[in-house]
Amino acid sequence: MMKLNYAIILTILMLAVILTESYYLYDFYTYSCYSMQEAYTSKDYCYRRLAEGKSDPAVCDKIRQGSEIKDLCYEDVAKQRQDPTICDKSRLYKNRCYNDVAIARQDPAICDKIENDATSIHVMKDACRTAVINFKNQMEENRRINSAQVGKT
Repeated sequence: MMKLNYAIILTILMLAVILTESYYLYDFYTYSCYSMQEAYTSKDYCYRRLAEGKSDPAVCDKIRQGSEIKDLCYEDVAKQRQDPTICDKSRLYKNRCYNDVAIARQDPAICDKIENDATSIHVMKDACRTAVINFKNQMEENRRINSAQVGKT
């Protein structure tokens, strides 16, 4: 019963943080993540959700060192902010992060940050540039179609 109440309270707190930009609630939620008595993974996920909600890479720093979740957190926030400098903090997914930010910003120059090594063979510079170009073309096509439909009405 106590565990269920704790889960309900934590869920309510998470919703409150998402719905308000109040510093007080942000700080309270950070404390809630910090004070979790559960396994490290739950605490790490809590910080990851908070970082995504606030689009704040500093919250990712609170995730324990060496955790894959920490790298995913940096990647998520970098995509949200479209900021490739946040990708520099990622250990495991740096190249994938650059790829995703390049696509989000529609900026193939970001692809030049990708390091071609054996661990990132699936995200090479050329593949990144191609993905950015394809995304740009798709966005332009969507705008063209939407403009044509608006003109018909």
